[in-house]
Amino acid sequence: DKFTLKTEYENVFAIGDGTEIKVNQIVSIPKAGIFAEGQAKVVCQQILDDIKNQSSNPKFDGKGFCFMEIGDKKAGYINADFYNEVGPITSIEPPSEESYIKKINFEKNRINDWLLSTQ
Repeated sequence: DKFTLKTEYENVFAIGDGTEIKVNQIVSIPKAGIFAEGQAKVVCQQILDDIKNQSSNPKFDGKGFCFMEIGDKKAGYINADFYNEVGPITSIEPPSEESYIKKINFEKNRINDWLLSTQ
């Protein structure tokens, strides 16, 4: 299921590079860390809900983004909404110093959240 990430097998989920989540007959969700992170959050919440015997009904929204560094302290920004009701939508911001700073902050947050967090 492209929203719950459940497979045909009970208590088995598929996320990240181990999946091919079709948006339509041509397009699949890209194999990018930001999508795997969003998928993992949905699956984790479902497992927690099951343990706590509650239901928050989390759904993967098919949204993600990435930065494309081009050097000279500039980066482009690509935003995607693959589950948009009219079809997949992407927007691309041209390279800028502002996007480069966003990229650096994103990287710092990931290092802190994934590697340095004590929670």
